[in-house]
Amino acid sequence: MHRATCPPNPTSPRKNYEEGMQSLMRTSLLARSMETNNVSLSLDGTSKWRCFLTLEAAGKTSSATLWMITTVCWILKKTKWGPQTEQWLEQLRGGLTPFIVAEVLLRQRDTELALNFFDWTGRQAGRLHNSAAYSALVALLCRENELDPVPDLVMNMRKEGFRITESLTFSVLESCFGAGKHDEAIRILKELSFTSLQQSMTSAYLLVIDLLLVAGKTAQAYSLYCEISVTGWKPETLVVNKLLKAFGNAGTLNFVESLFEDLSKDTVNLNDRSCVVGRVGVDIASFNIVIDLLCKGGELDKAWKLFDRMESLGFSPNIVTYNTLIFNTLKAGRVDEAHTIFQNMINKGLTPTVVTYGGLIHGLGLANQVDAAYKMFHTMKSKRCTLNVFIYRILIRILCKAGRSEKAQELLKEMTQQGIVPDSLTYKPLVKILSETGKMDEALQLLDDMIAMGCAPTIAFFSDLINGFCRIGKVGKAFSVFELLIQRGRICYLASCNFLISCLSKASQIEKGFYVFQKMREYGCTPDVVTGNSLLTALVRADKIGLACQFFESILRKGFQPDIVTYNILLNGLGKAGRIEAAHKLLERMISDGFSPNDYTYNSLLLGLGKAGLIGEASVYLSKMKSDGLKPNAYTYGILIDSIGKAGNVDLALGMLEEMKKSKCTPTVVVYSSLVNILCKAYKLDVAWTVFNGMKDEGCHPNVVTYDTLMHCLAHLGRADEAGSLFSDMKEQGCAPDFFIYRHLMSAFLKADYSKDAYSLFKTMLANGILPDGMMYNNLVSKLCKSGMFDAAQHVVRRRNLITQRLQKRADAQRFNELQRSVIYADSHCLK
Repeated sequence: MHRATCPPNPTSPRKNYEEGMQSLMRTSLLARSMETNNVSLSLDGTSKWRCFLTLEAAGKTSSATLWMITTVCWILKKTKWGPQTEQWLEQLRGGLTPFIVAEVLLRQRDTELALNFFDWTGRQAGRLHNSAAYSALVALLCRENELDPVPDLVMNMRKEGFRITESLTFSVLESCFGAGKHDEAIRILKELSFTSLQQSMTSAYLLVIDLLLVAGKTAQAYSLYCEISVTGWKPETLVVNKLLKAFGNAGTLNFVESLFEDLSKDTVNLNDRSCVVGRVGVDIASFNIVIDLLCKGGELDKAWKLFDRMESLGFSPNIVTYNTLIFNTLKAGRVDEAHTIFQNMINKGLTPTVVTYGGLIHGLGLANQVDAAYKMFHTMKSKRCTLNVFIYRILIRILCKAGRSEKAQELLKEMTQQGIVPDSLTYKPLVKILSETGKMDEALQLLDDMIAMGCAPTIAFFSDLINGFCRIGKVGKAFSVFELLIQRGRICYLASCNFLISCLSKASQIEKGFYVFQKMREYGCTPDVVTGNSLLTALVRADKIGLACQFFESILRKGFQPDIVTYNILLNGLGKAGRIEAAHKLLERMISDGFSPNDYTYNSLLLGLGKAGLIGEASVYLSKMKSDGLKPNAYTYGILIDSIGKAGNVDLALGMLEEMKKSKCTPTVVVYSSLVNILCKAYKLDVAWTVFNGMKDEGCHPNVVTYDTLMHCLAHLGRADEAGSLFSDMKEQGCAPDFFIYRHLMSAFLKADYSKDAYSLFKTMLANGILPDGMMYNNLVSKLCKSGMFDAAQHVVRRRNLITQRLQKRADAQRFNELQRSVIYADSHCLK
């Protein structure tokens, strides 16, 4: 059982008190005070209490009172409340006063102990509780967020007739709201209210209304306002405006309108241009507030009506009224109306301010009236209205948004010539538009100018530069900008980091991508799923699936949350690498994590199974894909057709094409090209021709890969006439032949001894800017010589020599050496 520790030395609190008093009275100051006030030094009987009380009455008891407060606090701190605590306090009862009780409560931190002490003192004879004691306890409970006893304490305080101060009321109400006890706060407020509201209670009502609005309890706030209004309360104009703003900021335009409608009854126009409307005094600011709130709430027409009504009540709109209506009218795209009200303002004798012009220019920019905005800027200058950085910034942003970077740069130059120093927000849209349009040199120059002007570039500037360099493919420079930012001890935005990593990955600069990833973590830019997916894609693209899997496991341990894209990237890599078992395990893991396979998932699996030649298992997954409600697309069928064809089952590949058509999935040129390639490799040229003609009939235009596949097969089989017809068809279809088409056709002509056709093709090839390789030169010259076409052979050699010289000038060493070897071989044939 807990045993309370007694005060040091004395055997009881009474003895402790007596010894303390003896010690205090030994001091010369206290002795002189007691002698002066005719207080006996004897402590017999009740004289010790009389001594204490006499000193208190004489106003000389600060030391004695402090000793009593300290002793009581010591007892409360060292004991756990119980009979022994009350016994010790009972011996000090004669020295307790309401002041001491209040001071003891103020020094407590344990709410339960304080409540017990307060309850004990309340049961003692005499009146030990006063307003200060109640306030101290309530303040403690509010501070420690122990609010359950507070309402009853406040009510008891009122019943006992103690004054409840405004600060205490506010503290209780704010604490109740802080704990989410809104109804309790309202109950306390209503209990404390009087029939005729005092100013302090009015302030309390306004506080609760404000707290209710902050908490989103707009209906209760309005109801409370109505309750206080019916008592005849007439708040000042400032209070009215505060209420209007509060209800408007809470998003309750209906309450604002209802309140203002109520205020607009029984209007009395006064000479001082303030007005008593109904029960509340309003002024021009009240109307401006409501007009502004209506505009922000999208009720522009209602704002206009209130504007008209305002004039009919004798209120003259001021510059704030006009500025609000002009800006919001332009924001709504009603340019003509904005110009009308602007002209009306000038006619009324009001001089437009820099805010007026700024609002006009900004509003015209929002309405995409760029020329009008620029004209308004010149009007502003002609009126000698002071220009500032705000005006220039608005116009530069408008010009940049419209893509007029040159005009914006001219304006920036003019701004500096006028002695107006641009800030970072002025430079930002210019750097952004220059970066987006690929004008990186100008963007860098602008950055240098900005630094020279003493304007520190923000992270946004560096992010724009990184994005700009990445867009135009200059990943190295983007990385240099990133390193420059790192040297400054900062890092760009997450989106820019991800974009840079993605571009570095596509440029096969994986190490730099991981460097960016590392710096992101060091500088507190938390990588997200896009970051992880970009790095995984880079590793998969580089055929480093093992490293990709290791990286995936490492980031998982650090809290990375994968998505379906993450799993699909890894499945694609495993499929390409032929690691079917690992792909199966990853698929199971993906499903267990709550992700359902999509078409990309199945396509990745089918690709891997096809590469491994597991056609049967691929068919099973195709069926599962359909049963999951996913429709195979052209890419899915393309994978299957290619895999089946490579496995040597041409008929099944043709059957898959028919199934694809039946499922209303239109075959693409890639699918047809793959099937034609399979048929050609199986030397089923007639079937390949049928598929080729069928794809054209269905409106699918063959591409150069399709033609190249057929041409290669025709050349291999020596079917020169068909190859020539195919070449003519290719040109008719608008498909430009490439080097391989010419090489295959040349091979077909030479095999068929069509020397003239081969020579003609050579000239056509050169005319189209395609250069033959060494083998084509050698075979053509040899065939021409054998056919007795020596002049043609010499022409070929001369052209070859000329091309060789040009290539030599270009320092194309590899191509030059290749042609030199062909020159020696061709010359030997000509000599023969």
